[in-house]
Amino acid sequence: MLRIQIVPRKDTNIYHLLRQKIDNEARTFVWADKKKLRLRHVMPAHGGLLRMRDADGVLVADTYKGDQIAGPFIGRLAAWFPEEIAAINIQLFPETHLHKSRKRK
Repeated sequence: MLRIQIVPRKDTNIYHLLRQKIDNEARTFVWADKKKLRLRHVMPAHGGLLRMRDADGVLVADTYKGDQIAGPFIGRLAAWFPEEIAAINIQLFPETHLHKSRKRK
């Protein structure tokens, strides 16, 4: 799994800008749920989904069901919001670290 953190410049909220862009203009990404928390690419070759959340203005996106979506996602962010983004950070997590097995009774 990859965790992508998009750090905005100044007082910009990247999550809100991204939601507006996906809702009104985007053709490459669509929301995978009604709450607009999961994002997917329209082309199946870019497999996987992104779970989105806002962390005090920083957009945090975790990949799941495949990491292939990360490249197109970062590319679109850089193209759509070059003036609003200060940094894009990527963290790597092994799947076993995130999905600890629960003990069943």
